[in-house]
Amino acid sequence: MKSATLIGLAAAALPTAKGFVFPSNCDMATRVTQTGSSGIIEQGTYGDNEVRCWHVECIEGDVEMTWSRFDTEQTFDYVTMAKVANNGVGGIVFQSSSLSVPTTRSANGGDGAFIKLATDHSIQGTGFTVSWTCTPRPFDFPPDCTSTKTLLSASGTVDYPLGSGNYQNYENACFFFSCPSKKATLKWTQFDTEQTHDTITGYPVSEGVVGAAVLPSTSGTTTPSDTIVDGQDGIYLRLESDYSITETGFVLNYLCEDTSSPPTPPTPPTPPTPPTPACGGKRVRKEWRSLSDDEKA
Repeated sequence: MKSATLIGLAAAALPTAKGFVFPSNCDMATRVTQTGSSGIIEQGTYGDNEVRCWHVECIEGDVEMTWSRFDTEQTFDYVTMAKVANNGVGGIVFQSSSLSVPTTRSANGGDGAFIKLATDHSIQGTGFTVSWTCTPRPFDFPPDCTSTKTLLSASGTVDYPLGSGNYQNYENACFFFSCPSKKATLKWTQFDTEQTHDTITGYPVSEGVVGAAVLPSTSGTTTPSDTIVDGQDGIYLRLESDYSITETGFVLNYLCEDTSSPPTPPTPPTPPTPPTPACGGKRVRKEWRSLSDDEKA
């Protein structure tokens, strides 16, 4: 019987031409660096005892990865996604081995993201497909965020974690809802965290600075009232979990709306004064008739 071992990141490393340092356990022939504003990583059926590595470098902003296909041997062949900071591999964003497609994940750190596929000695899967984009960074997330998500559209829904399943232990999942100079509203429809120990907190953001909490640390299963910030940059939301017991997370709808007063319509022009009639203002009535024969004589 196989024994499961979580695949870690090697400390020793070798540099690349771009300055990023791949962990030394990455197979030399499979080290790939992608740069630009978007791209796709396509991994087909893999082999045994492989360590395949990818480095994604954004020209600007943070890397957001959306998985469309995922198939690895459950428990034994792992895909790891990590942040990149200071040209090296930083904190792990997530690690998975399954048939379930992971949720969209973001790597905040400035230098991009790192992906590693590590396989054991037998049984292969068909790999994965993940597309990546570089998203604007209107808000600098704290470095201890394990995942980040920036919402720039005027409305939408956030389901975390997406679909079935629970959030993980030791998570600091961070979200920023961008609503510059407008009213940002979070309407909670589901809420489920470990009472007291796994909390969600919301803060206003003004000129990039996080203010006092508008949603104090909240936990349990009671759905909070609407979280509202008006006239600032938006809302910074944070889910923090401890070392044990996880729940199903939350679902919320967000809305960014303009609450400024509409402009005052222009005053219509004063109509011109009608002209004064002739003959002292009296109307002259003219009558026309035919002359009789006597009048004509």
